[in-house]
Amino acid sequence: MSQDVWGFFVKFGSARYNHAVELLRVGKHFDAAPHLALVATSGQTDFRQARKLLIQVLTLLSRKRDPKMLAVELNVVIRRLSSTSWLKQADMECILCCDYFANPVTTPCGHMFCRSCLERTMDYKRRCPLCLHSLKRFNLSHISNTTFVEGALKSINAIPSSPFPETELIPIIVCTVGYPSISCPLLIFDARYCRMVRRVLQTGTRKFGIVATDTSKDYVDYGTVLEVRDCIQLADGSSILSTIGLSRFKVVERCIRDGYEVARVLPIVDEVPVETMEMWDMKVLGHQIITKALVWLSRLPESKIEAMENAFGSMPLDEDEDEWWNSTDGPAWLWWLVAVLPLRTQIKLLILSTDSLLKRMRAVCCTLEALDLHATA
Repeated sequence: MSQDVWGFFVKFGSARYNHAVELLRVGKHFDAAPHLALVATSGQTDFRQARKLLIQVLTLLSRKRDPKMLAVELNVVIRRLSSTSWLKQADMECILCCDYFANPVTTPCGHMFCRSCLERTMDYKRRCPLCLHSLKRFNLSHISNTTFVEGALKSINAIPSSPFPETELIPIIVCTVGYPSISCPLLIFDARYCRMVRRVLQTGTRKFGIVATDTSKDYVDYGTVLEVRDCIQLADGSSILSTIGLSRFKVVERCIRDGYEVARVLPIVDEVPVETMEMWDMKVLGHQIITKALVWLSRLPESKIEAMENAFGSMPLDEDEDEWWNSTDGPAWLWWLVAVLPLRTQIKLLILSTDSLLKRMRAVCCTLEALDLHATA
C-alpha cells in the first residue's frame, strides 16, 4: 500500500474517532457507538482507545436498553453508515487546483493529485509538487486512479467542476503546412502542446489545427484541421502523433488559452463546378497531372521516394473518378503532390487557401511541367 493511501486510512480512522469523541461530549452515546466500533476494528492509530470507549459506551447503553435489541440496532446503523460519511468535502481537494480530486493518482512519494494537475506540473519539472521528490522514472500513463479516494468522492457527492467547453475554438499547433486527406506525423515535445494533445484526447474530439509560422505574426491565417489516429506517449512526456488532415480553415480570431494558441476559424470549401464542360476539363487535366506526376516520381532516387512515403504515405490513386471534383477539398492525390513537390511555403499556402480546384490543379500541373523541362534540359 502506498504511503499516501496509508495516510488516507490513518486520517480516515483519526477523523472518525475524533467525531465519535465529539458526540460523546454532547451526550450522544448511541450515535457515537457505531463510529467507535468501526475504528476499533480498523487497526488504525486510535483503535485501542476506541475499544476502551466502546466498552464503556455499550455498558452505559445496556443499562437503559435491552442488550439484544441494542445489538440489532447498532448493527443496522453500522451497515447503513457510509464508510466516508464523516468526510468533509474540503478534505478531498487537490492542493494544485483547489478543486475536488478528478481522477486522483498517487505518486511514489505518497502524495495525491488530480491526474491532469500532475500531468501539467510534470510538463515543466518531473518532481513532486509537494516534496520535490524526483519523478523521472514515474510513468503516469501506466498508473491507475486511486480507487479508494474515487469511492470516497462519490459517497459525499464531491464532483469536480468542468470548464465550459468553447466549442467554437480550436486548439492550434504552430509547426508546418498540413493538407486534407494526407497523413501528418508529428513529434510533440513542447510542454504547451503536450498539454493540448492530452486535452483533445481526453475530451474525445481528437482534432486540432495546424498552421505554419509567419514572420510578421505568430502564425499564418490558413491551416488544416488534423485528426489524431494514434498517439504514442514517451517516457519523457513527449508524444509521437499519427494524424490525418480533415479540412481547411481560415483563422478569423486568435488568442491564448492555458498557454497554447486557440483560434476561431471558418471552413474553406471548394466551389463545386456546375457546367459539364468545366467538369470535363477538370477530369482531363487530372489525368494529365497524374501522368506527369508518375513520370516525375520515376526519375527520383528510391531514397527520396521512401522519405516521401514515410512522411505522407503512398500517392493515393484509388479514388472514384466520377466524384473527386465534387468534394469539398478535391482529390487526395492532388494534395499529396502539393505536399511532396519542391514548392516554397508561401506557394503551398496560396494553394491551400484557394477555393478553386481548377486553379489548384493548374498550379500543380505548371510545377510538374517546369520540373520536366529542368530534368530534360
